Amino acid sequence: MFQPSVTFVDNVSSTSDEQHTIDFVLVWQEPNIKDSDSPSSRLADKKRSIFEQNLKHEGLHLELEKNRHFHFVKIHIPREVLCRYAEILKLRLPMKDFPGQEEEAPSFDIMLEVKSVLRRLLDFVHVDPNIFRPAPHKLTAEFSRDKNYLFDTEADNFFTSSIRILVVDFILQRQRFDENQSSLFGFGIQRLISEGVYKAAYPLHDGDVKIPGSLRQLLYTEWASVRKWIMYQPIDYITDYFGVKFGLYFAWLGYYTHMLIPAAILGLISFVYGLSTVYSNTLSSGVMIRDDVIGEQEGIQHVTTKLFNPQ
Repeated sequence: MFQPSVTFVDNVSSTSDEQHTIDFVLVWQEPNIKDSDSPSSRLADKKRSIFEQNLKHEGLHLELEKNRHFHFVKIHIPREVLCRYAEILKLRLPMKDFPGQEEEAPSFDIMLEVKSVLRRLLDFVHVDPNIFRPAPHKLTAEFSRDKNYLFDTEADNFFTSSIRILVVDFILQRQRFDENQSSLFGFGIQRLISEGVYKAAYPLHDGDVKIPGSLRQLLYTEWASVRKWIMYQPIDYITDYFGVKFGLYFAWLGYYTHMLIPAAILGLISFVYGLSTVYSNTLSSGVMIRDDVIGEQEGIQHVTTKLFNPQ
C-alpha cells in the first residue's frame, strides 16, 4: 500500500516554527462509482466528517493526502495538546536540571567494587556506548501545567514518539462520530474500522529500516540482529521507541534468558557426565543387570505358561 509522507506538506495552518511530523495516519477507501451514492456510503461520509471535525476541536492538526482510491488523514498533535493530555493521563515526565542537583560521589562500598569487577569481566556483552549513548539520569514527576516551570517542555525530545502516539491513540479511542450524544456506541476509532468507515489507523516509523539515520534502523541492526543475541539490550532506546510496556517486557525477557544460561550449562555437564559413566557406574550397572534378569524370568514364565496351558 502507498505510504504517506512523514511530514505535513502544508504548514500554513501552523502558528509556530515547530515541524509538523506525522504522529498517526487514518486510511479510508473510496467506494465504487455505483455505490458512491448509496445510504451506507453517505452514512460513512457523515461519520467520518463528524469524527474528523471533533479531532480538530481537540486541537489536532489534520492534513489529507490521496493516492488513487485511498485517502490518508495525517494527524499531528501540537505541543499544547500534548501538555493538556499529559496532565489528564498523569504521565511522569523528566524534570529540568537544577543547580545542586548532581549526585554525591558514593563512598567506598564493597558491593560496588564487586559489581565493578563483574562489569569489567562482562564488558564484551555490553552495548557499544558510542552507538547507544547512555541516557543521562533525570528526575521525573507527574506532569502539571501549573508547575510548568519544573519541565523543559520546549526541548525537542521532551515528548518522545511513544508518548505522542500514546496521547493520539487515547484521543482517537474516545472521540465521538455520532451527533446523538446519548449514544453508547458512537465513539472510538476501532468501531469506525469495524464498520468500514476507515480501513486502518496506525502510527508511522521514524524512517526506513535500510537507511541509516533513524532510531528504527539503529535498533534493527544493533539490537534485533541474531548476531547480537548475547549482548545486553539498549532498554532506554527501546522504551523511547516502543513505550514503557515494551521496554519492561524486553528487560524481563533479557534477564530471564541470561539467567537460563548457567542452568543450561549445568544441565549439559550433567547430561554428558551421565552418558560417559552409564556403563561404569555401579548403580547404573545394577539396574541394567536387574532389568535383564527380570526380563529373562518373564520370558521363562511366558514359555512355561504356553506349554502347560496351551489355551
